Amino acid sequence: MFSFQEGTAISFARDRMVAEGDLNYATKFVRILNRLEALILPRFIARRALKRYPHDLGLKEKVTKATQIYAQATKSILLGR
Repeated sequence: MFSFQEGTAISFARDRMVAEGDLNYATKFVRILNRLEALILPRFIARRALKRYPHDLGLKEKVTKATQIYAQATKSILLGR
């Protein structure tokens, strides 16, 4: 469960998150989590949680993609997938 109480980098540093296996895949996973946090969290919270907030993330892209993520999550919960 991801509660976004602390950033991904801090979680790894404090051994609250562990990735086993290929380092390349673990690095990609961390980058995906960081992008996800930047998209779905409000900017003022994401800036505290992330080491670097993406500069290329505009409001239109953020709202569009966050809506898509939340719609897909809601759909999967309702359909039980």
